[in-house]
Amino acid sequence: MNLSIVLATFKRPDILNRTLDSFCHLACPDLKWELWVVDNADDSDTREVVDSYSDKIPAYYLVEPKAGKNNALNRALAKTKGQLLVFTDDDILAKPDWLLQLWEGAQRWPDHKVFGGRIVADWPDEPPFWGDDHPLNQSLFSLHCPSPEERPYREGDFLPYGPNMAVRREIFDLGYKFNPDIGPTNSTIYRMGSETEFLQRLKDDGYTPVFLPKAVVKHQIRPEQLTPVGLNRRNFRVGLSDITPEDTPDRRILGCAPHLWKQLTQARFAAVSAAATGNRLKAFETPVASGGFAGKCTHSGIMLVSKSHLICKNYWKGSHEEFISGRCHHALLQRGRYAGRDAGKHRGAELRRFLSGGCQ
Repeated sequence: MNLSIVLATFKRPDILNRTLDSFCHLACPDLKWELWVVDNADDSDTREVVDSYSDKIPAYYLVEPKAGKNNALNRALAKTKGQLLVFTDDDILAKPDWLLQLWEGAQRWPDHKVFGGRIVADWPDEPPFWGDDHPLNQSLFSLHCPSPEERPYREGDFLPYGPNMAVRREIFDLGYKFNPDIGPTNSTIYRMGSETEFLQRLKDDGYTPVFLPKAVVKHQIRPEQLTPVGLNRRNFRVGLSDITPEDTPDRRILGCAPHLWKQLTQARFAAVSAAATGNRLKAFETPVASGGFAGKCTHSGIMLVSKSHLICKNYWKGSHEEFISGRCHHALLQRGRYAGRDAGKHRGAELRRFLSGGCQ
């Protein structure tokens, strides 16, 4: 077996259907490949979608009952038979030569074990008013193209993104796995960067990835992701994951680094100013930045983020769950309930307890 595709999914059968349909058009007649779809919800509609492709592509269905995308990916590792494991998401559209480009690229770089491909947007209509190439699109929609050239990743490059990455089997034979404490769960609040954490571990151990610009997938962008609420929620999760040692100093104000309070306040005033002046581009950029700083503040331990900041105007409308979940997260951090890699073990249970009134 040449390649094994692995993807996790959670109650998105319609989106998954478009992804699987694109796999029907893969042009790689001389390659043997398989697809493992890991359902993290044991959803009957998802199973029906996968089963409908059984006579078109070599698709196999698995269930991982333990919540978490990385649990789902780890579940499939023992099942795969390919020499090259290709990881993607349930909301991509593959170019016909995607697998061929990944495979041939891996052959051109025999001393490298990890590869990343290009990710472009599949907008629901025309590109948004801020443009197809705005720098924020990279973090907001997981678009990825660090170079027009095929080359190893350099310092300063973002590592490959989850919708389009490949890893040689030898890596997993050495015992590497995805960290189940990071990444999407069945909650709207979670630390992003699951693949990044995995790839950073590999890079630290000497496995530098190679970028293959001709291996292209499109990322399905849904209309709700382009709303102010969707944009701010996304960047809140980015900020929640983007913490450095400088963001957790000994000296804090209400549990938070003073410079984060300053950044959050500046971003908030900038958002109000942009809205007042009618500057559409700034009105897009500043609330997104504000959401990111709010996420960083949440992770670094604020006891209370202003409710007026999180749900004022339209860009947090309807997101009260995010606010109260975040408050519980702050409180637990202050109590020292999370410590490094053990954080994810407690988050889900504690948030559920808070939402039911058990975490005050």
